[in-house]
Amino acid sequence: MEITAAQVKELRDATGVGMMDCKRALIENGADFDKAVMWLREKGMAKAAKRADKVASEGAVVSCISDDGRSGAVAEVNCETDFVARGDEFRAFAAGVCAQALFAGDGCDSAEALLGLPTAADASRTLRDTVSELTGKCGEKLSVRRFARFALAEGDTGVVATYIHMNGKIGVLAEIGCEKAEGLQSAAFSAFTNDLCLQICAAAPRWITPEEISQSETDSEMALYVKQALETGKPEAVCKKIAEGKLSKWHSETCLLDQPFVKDDKQTIKGLIKALAGDCGAVSVRRFVRFQLGEGIEKPVSDLAAEVAAELAKAEGK
Repeated sequence: MEITAAQVKELRDATGVGMMDCKRALIENGADFDKAVMWLREKGMAKAAKRADKVASEGAVVSCISDDGRSGAVAEVNCETDFVARGDEFRAFAAGVCAQALFAGDGCDSAEALLGLPTAADASRTLRDTVSELTGKCGEKLSVRRFARFALAEGDTGVVATYIHMNGKIGVLAEIGCEKAEGLQSAAFSAFTNDLCLQICAAAPRWITPEEISQSETDSEMALYVKQALETGKPEAVCKKIAEGKLSKWHSETCLLDQPFVKDDKQTIKGLIKALAGDCGAVSVRRFVRFQLGEGIEKPVSDLAAEVAAELAKAEGK
């Protein structure tokens, strides 16, 4: 019996189960849709569909670096509770997602595209199938929210470095250039790459240098500082100087190279880079990403007392 792609898609949309499992369910049940749904429910797979309205804001940020240190990936994988996030099975799954992201290549540029790729362990199954299967096992909604992959261009000298904080609450990935190839092996450069990732984690910069900031955002900040200064009643020329000082301070808070070093605030990251010139030549921070677990996900606020009252009222028939 031939099972069409449309039938498989319909069953997947209804149950949230992976494509291959949906196809198998239809084959096992003679293409009968209702029987296939029941078959999946009996196998525990159709739980995934029931979790679709849940918020997956726990989980882990994970990273991995290639053996040669020239490429790396960081990924955020989510679940509903910290209990599941701390489990070995979830941790192994998250590590597998990151490894898949690392070897996916530049053509894979979204979590949705990553989910559609065959897994390394079984080419007949996609990462999405694995998500559905694990969702059925743990009874929680799981999601691969985002990932980033950095790789040095051919002939470039440098490394891709990473840092994971608080067992997966924050993850950093950075690409760092080094002019001298021998400098890559120096203890000073190795210490710098670790410190740089720690800096990004702790200080959460938005840009590498002020030159990366859009003119409109700079103008907006400057206008705000001028307005604040004018409210003090000082002369306009003085207010402009005050605003320029505040803008410089904003740069030191938001631009990585201008930030004070978190281990020694008498130094800046720019200063640390200059100190490497002898061993490494010109060192550059080319790009970075910082993922914080659950950032931007709106978590539902529950009122336990109201929920209990509503359940009691329902029980009493009110």
